[in-house]
Amino acid sequence: LNSFYTGRFPGSFGRGLPFQENPRTGDARISGTQASLAGLEAAIRSGSPGEIDLAVRRILLLNAIILSVGGIPLIYLGDEVGVLNEYSYVEDAAKSGDSRWVHRPRIDWAQMARRSEPDTLEGRIYNGLRHLIEVRKATPAFAGNDMKVINLGNDHVFAYVRSGRGGQRVLVLANFSEHTQPVAANEIRLYGLGYRFHEQITGQAMVLGNETIVLEPYQVMWLAL
Repeated sequence: LNSFYTGRFPGSFGRGLPFQENPRTGDARISGTQASLAGLEAAIRSGSPGEIDLAVRRILLLNAIILSVGGIPLIYLGDEVGVLNEYSYVEDAAKSGDSRWVHRPRIDWAQMARRSEPDTLEGRIYNGLRHLIEVRKATPAFAGNDMKVINLGNDHVFAYVRSGRGGQRVLVLANFSEHTQPVAANEIRLYGLGYRFHEQITGQAMVLGNETIVLEPYQVMWLAL
């Protein structure tokens, strides 16, 4: 995810600032809000509805990974409504040397209130995240600590299986690309994952024949076996 955020692959979009950079080795941490790192700030500047939509998709993809990969999810204050970087910290001598202040802005309560308006950016992100949280709470596999990464033959798709209470297993498919990506049903069957799934996020049943699953740009599927 660090490479995803900081642009260490073609077509990068993140807006991050270095933190604790080592000039000798080039090693550094990254500061920035999730929304800015995922490209929402740049998309808003561009005024492109398509780029804004892709940025929202990235934000929800990242949260879907956070909620399903294992461990205890952490949502930083403001990420739930897409708070952007705040660069005015450089004007304060007590803060200017610490780039972490870029993701520690004062809370804009008017922006927070827009989370209840579904057609706003804040509402799209908040309601999408809230839905993911509700689905996670109802999915026993995410309560366990067993996670296995699998290779489904597409480098753009991050795939892993979670196993939890009651023997439930969930196959997670995450498309880290702004283009649609195929996953062959035969690749899934190689892991003995069966034919019938329930897609937890949309609530749809899926039966795999010989067809290919097509993931939309930055789409995540939680496929319960």
